[in-house]
Amino acid sequence: KQKKQTVTNKRNVVARPPVIEMPRQGQAFSVASRPVKVTVQIKHAEDQQVALEFQCNRKAVAVDSRQQSGKGETTVWFETSMAGEWRLRARLKVKGARWSQWRNFTVKRISAAKKGRKYGRIKNDMKIKSKD
Repeated sequence: KQKKQTVTNKRNVVARPPVIEMPRQGQAFSVASRPVKVTVQIKHAEDQQVALEFQCNRKAVAVDSRQQSGKGETTVWFETSMAGEWRLRARLKVKGARWSQWRNFTVKRISAAKKGRKYGRIKNDMKIKSKD
C-alpha cells in the first residue's frame, strides 16, 4: 500500500490549490442535436495528479472524460447534452490538499429549428448586401 504524500513549499505549507484556466468563468455552451464538447485546462504543482468535482444545477455529476497531464498542467475533455448551470473545482490528489475556487459555466439547449432560422436569416442578409 502506497503512503499518501503531502506537497509543501519551503515554509512547509501545503501547496496552493490548482488554477482552472478553461472554461472561462461564466462561459456559455449551446447544445442542439449533438452533445457539446467542453475542454478543461488546469495549472497545478508539477508531478501531481488532479481530482475534479463536477456539479450541474448544484447536484454532483459523474463525467466520462479523457485526461492528459504534463508538467504542471492537466487537460480534460468531456461531452454533455445536460443543460443547466455547471460548475467544477479541482484539487491535488495528496493529503491536506485544498480545493480550487469553483468555476461556473452554462450549457444551454437550443432547438434545431431556431438554429436553422438564425443562420438562414444571416445568409439572406448577406445576399441582400451583395446585390447593392
